[in-house]
Amino acid sequence: MTAGPLTANRGGTMIAAHRAGAGLWPENSRMAFANALRLPVDFIEFDVHSTRDGVLVVHHDPQLGRTADGAGALMDLDWADLRRVPLRGAPQEHVPLLITILDMFDGSPIRPRLELKPDARGRPYPGMTAAVCAVLRAAGLAQRTVISSFDTAYLDEAKAEGAAEVLWLLKPEQPTAAFVADVAAFARQARDRGIGEVAVRGVDATAELAAACRDNGLVLGAYAGKDMDFDRLLSIGLGVFTTDRPDLALEARSRQRAAAPRQ
Repeated sequence: MTAGPLTANRGGTMIAAHRAGAGLWPENSRMAFANALRLPVDFIEFDVHSTRDGVLVVHHDPQLGRTADGAGALMDLDWADLRRVPLRGAPQEHVPLLITILDMFDGSPIRPRLELKPDARGRPYPGMTAAVCAVLRAAGLAQRTVISSFDTAYLDEAKAEGAAEVLWLLKPEQPTAAFVADVAAFARQARDRGIGEVAVRGVDATAELAAACRDNGLVLGAYAGKDMDFDRLLSIGLGVFTTDRPDLALEARSRQRAAAPRQ
């Protein structure tokens, strides 16, 4: 049985490279994954969308223009068009296929942390969860991958598809406010859905909140992106910390481990 966040964080907070290390390399590029896989991180986090013809691709935004050349929503483009779009910062690369990225994990102890993204209208892609889970099974990564989303409909679908671990990402507004106000009630709701891990913004994560989650059978994680408050975030009892700068987070974790009293 593969250890998940509930059991694997006994050695301290685990670290995930956000968008494969967006503060170091072009986000969600093959270059970023190749470099992140050389780091002693625990997870690499990335995002999945579907093209108009149902091809699964790794890209954060629902449209082109910020990290890839061109314009238009991914949901309105066929793979034949998208495969020729260069990535910014890595012009020799194009928007990668999900299966291409998953193949890069072969032989690595690092685990995928895959976020199911909504389409350009903010709605779940019909059938995408089942398609993603099928690709994960074919790649032999179904039991090693944490599937995450801000949308619980995706998480419900993932659990129905047999996902081993799902992560509920909480936005700054609701449901984070309800979560903070009554952790016990929120934890019951999450557990009833088969959700054992939730994550909040780094600025919303506290030692008190992490302790309350543990008391109620939840693992608390934080996603911080560009937030560099590593020493605080790695000392409050988080299960997983997701960051654009995994290199600096790893250095902070090493400092804390070196300073900890020996048993």
